Amino acid sequence: MKFIQIFFLALIILVSFMPMAQALAFPALVNCGKDATPCTLADFWQLLARVVKFLTAYIGIPLAVLGIGVGGFHIIIARGSPGEITKGREIIVASVVGLFIALAAFLIVNTILKGLGANPNNITNPLKNKI
Repeated sequence: MKFIQIFFLALIILVSFMPMAQALAFPALVNCGKDATPCTLADFWQLLARVVKFLTAYIGIPLAVLGIGVGGFHIIIARGSPGEITKGREIIVASVVGLFIALAAFLIVNTILKGLGANPNNITNPLKNKI
């Protein structure tokens, strides 16, 4: 029960920083529709690329790191209990698998967007972000 409380507390703290991260990373989601500039299909691809980048870099990677830390914590406090050590390993494995799925999703969306003609300058690798 305590694990669930700690997890939700960490999640609330992470979510509270999301608006700040969004404001720092993306001053505007798209650069159209403000003045007399109409939005085009290219602006939609730009929007989709920026949303995927945000979800991968600012949500997926930190949650995977948090999961690895929680799994390591379970192993440390196991005190030789095989059940707790197994639980910690399962959490770490699930976090690493989730990280790979998130990065694979980024790769797939990136490839599709480039194939549809999105500007490759707006799509960046989330692992290269300086957070």
